[in-house]
Amino acid sequence: MNCTNWLQYANFVVQCLLFLSLIWYALETRRIRKTSQEQVETSQKPCLTLSAQSRQFENAVLEMDGVHGAQIVHAPEGMLHLINVGLGPAFNVVYEFTAANPPANIARPNGYLVHILLRESATIPVARQLIRGNKWSVKLQYDSLTGRRYETRIVIDDLVLTTVSHRTRV
Repeated sequence: MNCTNWLQYANFVVQCLLFLSLIWYALETRRIRKTSQEQVETSQKPCLTLSAQSRQFENAVLEMDGVHGAQIVHAPEGMLHLINVGLGPAFNVVYEFTAANPPANIARPNGYLVHILLRESATIPVARQLIRGNKWSVKLQYDSLTGRRYETRIVIDDLVLTTVSHRTRV
């Protein structure tokens, strides 16, 4: 084997190693970019819920009307409020109330808000009296600054908040 053949093989091996290094570098850069995007999203993630206040102590302890929970919806002036308890503003807010056992004539409130800024609340045209005495499922859907879609689901039983779940929509 002469020197020229040996140099060609060595050159081929070096080029293969450089190519593999380039692939590794591209994959690592992609991983870093994704991690960075997740950190930005996490630092601006909204979280909407209904404004709440403490339930009367004896009602909560005794689970009056068979309802377990220590908080009720807070409804100043008789209207419900959505509040952003997350880390960033919520945009394109859609809310939908669904009664568990609705009488035929009960309203099914739903609506849209352009935004709810960080640590702010927004009054929605849903009367406290409408949700009294029934079990309701509430679905809130909204976007973050980066356009990621989120959803909060709340169950209210005779004004008592019984469950709240928050998730990212895909």
